[in-house]
Amino acid sequence: MNNITGIASQNNLFKKLFYQSPNPMTVARHDGVCLDVNEAFTQYFGKHRRYIIGKSVLEMGIVTPENTLDLYNKFEEKKYVQNFPVMVSAINHEVRCLLVSIRIIRSGNHILRLGVGADVPVSHLKKKSFRADLLARTFDAIAGSGIALIRGFEKKKPSVYYMNGEANKFFEKHPLNNLLPDLKEKGSVFVKASSKHYHVRVVPGHNGAPLKLIVIERFLDTLLIKEKLKEYDLSARRREIALLSCTGHSNREIAMKLNISEYTVKDHIKEIFDVVGVRNRSELFPKLVNLR
Repeated sequence: MNNITGIASQNNLFKKLFYQSPNPMTVARHDGVCLDVNEAFTQYFGKHRRYIIGKSVLEMGIVTPENTLDLYNKFEEKKYVQNFPVMVSAINHEVRCLLVSIRIIRSGNHILRLGVGADVPVSHLKKKSFRADLLARTFDAIAGSGIALIRGFEKKKPSVYYMNGEANKFFEKHPLNNLLPDLKEKGSVFVKASSKHYHVRVVPGHNGAPLKLIVIERFLDTLLIKEKLKEYDLSARRREIALLSCTGHSNREIAMKLNISEYTVKDHIKEIFDVVGVRNRSELFPKLVNLR
């Protein structure tokens, strides 16, 4: 079904209200994909129906991901939305404010969502839009870390609802579906990519939340080494010396840093080699970061 003809044929009044309303109106599937819009919608956003049908408002680029998330969570909470303020990019990219209302409607066996917008002054959303813009810029500015919002996380086929640039690059090389079993079971997983390591984790939230937040962070080599050293029967002092040795410190530099003699450092290093199972310093780092 690509429009609301089925609904309209059952209710001429609905058809008249929908197509002749001065307010932007949409009929969408449960996942937000538009099935039909009225003329007021096309005029308000300056987009042809061919561009609109089959896309969500997020894909059309008329609503920010953060506003879309707020709207989605509000609807999932109550199964309706009443006069929810949303910043939108209207015709000619003009920033406008719509009070959005969403109701569930039925057409045969189909359960759809009817959306209606009412234009209001932008000042109505000034504080809210500032917070949304700040959040978006914060997500996109996190260098080396990814942010992803996952819908239907517990289901067999979850989908990515939103991700920043870093998360997008990460999931291109490491598909989400490959990581899901460990993420669901353990809540986090370590991923190796070339010489880099990443910690992918699910941020705990309320049970039943419609979206899950996943954070992808670069796992620094020093942190990885610390974690790996915990697997060996080494004293705290020897773990400290092993870490310094792996990160390029000479025996003399280690001795000065820890205020011990070089001979003591050499004795510790020899024991570290025996416990870890390497023969020299050049083998120690690769062994601890799983490169050999």
